[in-house]
Amino acid sequence: FWQHYDTIYAAKDYDHEVEVILPFIGHANTLLEIGCGTGEHTKRLAPHFRGTCAIDMDYDAIQIARTKRKPYSVLVHTALEDFQGSDFGAAVALFNVTHALPTQYWLNRFMRAVYGRLTTDGVFIFDCWNGEAVLADPPKEEWRTNPETGTKIHLIPKLDRDNRTVRVRMEVEVKGESFHSHIDHRLWTIGEYRAALQGAGFKDIAVARWMQPAIAATD
Repeated sequence: FWQHYDTIYAAKDYDHEVEVILPFIGHANTLLEIGCGTGEHTKRLAPHFRGTCAIDMDYDAIQIARTKRKPYSVLVHTALEDFQGSDFGAAVALFNVTHALPTQYWLNRFMRAVYGRLTTDGVFIFDCWNGEAVLADPPKEEWRTNPETGTKIHLIPKLDRDNRTVRVRMEVEVKGESFHSHIDHRLWTIGEYRAALQGAGFKDIAVARWMQPAIAATD
């Protein structure tokens, strides 16, 4: 899966995402990126900071990310809770990292771990689905084709309302290979995110639409 990850997500506009995020964290000298994957955000963010540390629990993902390493950046194969770094001016967790947290215990623990690795005025930015909105309007089955990379992807979501999860099965054809994988998304609400952030010690919490920071998101 990871050897084809960048091809699968070749249409993702990493440049624009970083352009939108930077004004909120650009004042910081150091950056912690949590769940960096193959390093596509990392290589774009790192030049803007004196030091960048990107971490991921997946060994294969980190190995790919290391091939893209920029000066003054370090990539570490570790879980956030085991990471020993601290005093970062900013942290990011992009592309739905928090969806992998299965229970309230793990959500709270994650937020506390982030807070403990920032300076007292540190900033944390992450993206996520609005759980209530997804439950009201669940994702639909879809097919995606990228003629430039010859990639065909069939996405088959399965909603579990009782457990508030969505499992998205991916059937992929890329570079002559066919395979399938799946991603589990925990549907956290904005209220649950706020409570976890406040419980960890974060203040001045703002929630906005993705890539539209001037438009507030509501519960």
